[in-house]
Amino acid sequence: MNGLPPDRSIPDAASPLDALYETLHALSSRLADAARANRWDAVMALGPQVQAVSEAIRAAGPDDVAGAQMYRRVQLTRRIVEALGEADRHVTPWLNAVRSLLGASQLKARVASVYSSVE
Repeated sequence: MNGLPPDRSIPDAASPLDALYETLHALSSRLADAARANRWDAVMALGPQVQAVSEAIRAAGPDDVAGAQMYRRVQLTRRIVEALGEADRHVTPWLNAVRSLLGASQLKARVASVYSSVE
């Protein structure tokens, strides 16, 4: 999980947009869990799902909510941001290592290509 206790005082999803927020929260929590556990295949699979739901929320635009429903969205948004930040703290070093390996591999291939063309 994302390290935060569930908030039982907040009502469940009340609209399709609320359901998207709930889905994004669940996906971002799973993404953080996968990153924390170094399960990179899961991270790579969850990334596009997180992006798709984020885009669906953005495309839906704002709606008129207040009270408990707005409070729930704010809480979910905070938890989503925290989970994505947690995932980023684990993913960034891994991506840097992969980039470094790919860069070294590409450099080695270029050097081999240059030396093979000289012969």
